[in-house]
Amino acid sequence: MALSYEAKAGALKSAIASVKALSTATRDLSVAELEDIIEKVKQVIAERQQAEIDRANRLKAFEEAFKKIEEIRESSGMSDELLAARYSKVPLSGEKKERKPRKAVVPKYRYTTMDGEEKLWTGQGKTPLP
Repeated sequence: MALSYEAKAGALKSAIASVKALSTATRDLSVAELEDIIEKVKQVIAERQQAEIDRANRLKAFEEAFKKIEEIRESSGMSDELLAARYSKVPLSGEKKERKPRKAVVPKYRYTTMDGEEKLWTGQGKTPLP
């Protein structure tokens, strides 16, 4: 049985939780192997730090864009409702979404009621009781 990602991560966390546990887990490794592991951990840390910096920069750019949008909206006198209706599928209050008429569904089933009357059913919705 293969271990899941979460199980592997949990095992790694418990192995490096303390110096004693780390020493026990790495007992069979040479100094060169331990130094190689240290370099790989440093690389992972650098990648995580860069990812956090990139995320912060994206959030800052989003905030600046939202500020510009707000400034333009205020200077043009546009209401929040109009702006929301323009960039979403929500219609303005008072406007109703136009509905297209449905096609008639051809009945597929024929059944007889308790009174002996024959009726048709399309196969959609609740099953009719005879």
